[in-house]
Amino acid sequence: MRVRAQRRAPGLCDALRAPALAPHLRLHLDQGDASQRIDLRALLAERAPGTHLYVCGPGGFMQAVRDASAHWPEDALHAEYFAAPTDANTTTGLPFMLKLARRGISVPVAADQTAVDALHEVGIDIPVSCQQGLCGTCVVEGDGEGAEHRDFCLTGSERRHKVALCCSRAKGTELVLQL
Repeated sequence: MRVRAQRRAPGLCDALRAPALAPHLRLHLDQGDASQRIDLRALLAERAPGTHLYVCGPGGFMQAVRDASAHWPEDALHAEYFAAPTDANTTTGLPFMLKLARRGISVPVAADQTAVDALHEVGIDIPVSCQQGLCGTCVVEGDGEGAEHRDFCLTGSERRHKVALCCSRAKGTELVLQL
């Protein structure tokens, strides 16, 4: 009987050990030796003009990066969450009306309903994916100033003229959308 050795497919560890990448790689471990911990405040103390910061990972790490980069312009920080933070607002709230400016109609949104669901009920298809305000699939142009933003995908400047319909609600009784 002949046993054939299985060949392992190259993985992430192999890629990290590659000569082109290995010299530029630094591992920082929370639970490791103090010399292995990252000093985010020192790392993010200065920002070259035009530099953007992209962060993804566990909630605690992401918050630590946000804290350390609090002096950076808000639009220079981009975060991608795996799930909405545990303290995220729910999608419920007070009822309101969606005013669809291009169509000239208004659509009621119940207290326990998302704007996406209300629009789907009247036959208006809004693409959705995560339904937690993480991905931006359901983002539309609208009166962001009148929105109670509950998303995690829009920057501060985007929130002035965009709304994530899967989770955001109106601050008042009406929210105007460019639909």
